[in-house]
Amino acid sequence: MTEILTTQTVEEYFNTHKWLELLKAFDEIPLDSIRAIFLKRVNPGQADWFNMTAEQFTQWIETRILELKKKKDLFWWEMLVWYVMRSYGNTPYASASVDFAIKLALVSDNWPKKNDIIKLIFAKIKDIDRVSIYWDVPSMERFLTDLAHRATILSGYTHEDWVNLERAVGYIVKEEDFLWIDRLKNHLERIENGKCYPSSFSFLTPLEIVREEHMSYLRVRIGGLCGQSLRLAAIVCESTFSTRKETAAYQSLRMCAE
Repeated sequence: MTEILTTQTVEEYFNTHKWLELLKAFDEIPLDSIRAIFLKRVNPGQADWFNMTAEQFTQWIETRILELKKKKDLFWWEMLVWYVMRSYGNTPYASASVDFAIKLALVSDNWPKKNDIIKLIFAKIKDIDRVSIYWDVPSMERFLTDLAHRATILSGYTHEDWVNLERAVGYIVKEEDFLWIDRLKNHLERIENGKCYPSSFSFLTPLEIVREEHMSYLRVRIGGLCGQSLRLAAIVCESTFSTRKETAAYQSLRMCAE
């Protein structure tokens, strides 16, 4: 294959070879030019082009990302962005790619890169705003819990911690995950009681003003989530619950009543 590339441009190579050969080239010709055009020409949802099932192609993609990352080959990040952002709509690929990115973020001990992955995940969520994958991603709750932990369990949280919490809470409210109501109330109480507080090193505004803004933000979102829960619980009964959201609404209503 490398001999072919000495007489043809990369584009010509991709124009004259079958898809299965291109899949093989990705592994056997470790050139960013080859890999980049592969990512340009292929979407994660096109498993049938390579005679694979969706699960097989997903595994192939994730294995390559992990291998590149282990080798400290920076192209792992390009491939992760491609995998997450080009997995379109409400498909198994969209949920699988976000779940994979979340797992990478959760185990990362490199905060700048971890934060890049967090931004990528929320960029994907924004990109598919009209399609919900919230309830289909197994690691979503752990991911949101981790973000909430950094901002309201650890003392001296940073501006970046709070921005990520806002992203998480905004998503929770949008998806109406009512089981978060009590947890958000606990987070609010920790800030109110001074058990966690904004870091003096990362906020330009006076800290007392920042603290008041953060408490106000949480109060408004909690109030909105409670209102949504009561409206949904009012129109369904326990015997007709068909979704996790409806079950959560009923459970939150019972907790409020107790």
